[in-house]
This record gives sequence, structure tokens and C-alpha cells, in this order.
Amino acid sequence: MKAKASPSNDASPRAEYQLRLYVAGQTSKSVAAFENLQRICETHLAGRYTIEVVDLLHNPKLAAGDQ
Repeated sequence: MKAKASPSNDASPRAEYQLRLYVAGQTSKSVAAFENLQRICETHLAGRYTIEVVDLLHNPKLAAGDQ
């Protein structure tokens, strides 16, 4: 059984992370990339992240703007 970390008394808010994953279509690799990213985020950033998936086949201009 794992022990839960007790919350700190620090009054500073925890950081929120906004992540963007670029994919080219809904391929098995892009699905796996999303699942891997989501799993990592749940492990380390639970409740403090959002993931935006940008499909470059549908929105190629977004990649150029974000570089």
C-alpha cells in the first residue's frame, strides 16, 4: 500500500500546465503518443494539466504559427 503525501501548508498555488501534442492524422502512433503523454501527466501532474491535440492534417497553419 502506498502512502499519500500530505499536502503542504504552502499558500502558493500549484502550477497548471497546458500541453499541446502535434500529430499527423489519427494513426496508431499518434494514439499511442497521446496515451503515453496522458499517463505521464496523470502520474506527475494529476489534476493540473490540459492536453490539446493538434492534427496537422486538419490544421497545418497551427504548426507554422507555433513553430
